[in-house]
Amino acid sequence: MRKLPHNAQCILLSLSIAAFVSGCTSTSVTPVAANKIILSTSAAPVCGGRGAQRVASQRAATETLRRGFDKYLIVGSQGSNDIRQI
Repeated sequence: MRKLPHNAQCILLSLSIAAFVSGCTSTSVTPVAANKIILSTSAAPVCGGRGAQRVASQRAATETLRRGFDKYLIVGSQGSNDIRQI
């Protein structure tokens, strides 16, 4: 088996991590004005808070470009840990 170059290994690892993180999160987009949206992101415990933040930031960037803008500003964010065992 042929060994991949170092930069190809890094790209493959990054894509694998991105697929894993996006697989354990969900995001909904609610437009509230022509230039404003509300993002709601939730993540499984295995993704952690950072995973949800990362996905929300990526989705904000994607929505910004998709709507024809080139910058975005996150006005507020909230987090909660509402895992319960019964």
